[in-house]
Amino acid sequence: MKSIVAGALGECVHVAGVVSFLRLAEAAGWRTVFPGPAVSVEEFLKAVRRERADMVGVSYRLTPGTGERLLNNDC
Repeated sequence: MKSIVAGALGECVHVAGVVSFLRLAEAAGWRTVFPGPAVSVEEFLKAVRRERADMVGVSYRLTPGTGERLLNNDC
């Protein structure tokens, strides 16, 4: 069974879209993993590697400051 890891990075706690997507994926036969809201990049990558994800879904609130910190891995 193929797997999807999807969650919200950094300071983002808005997960309704991610959870809805994962429910649709489950209905289509995918195994899904939701690391949670406001997950650090490191923790998210650990989940992706641990689950050997076939697909990865990322959500985050894109503001200039948040985007810069995520890209610099400062979260």
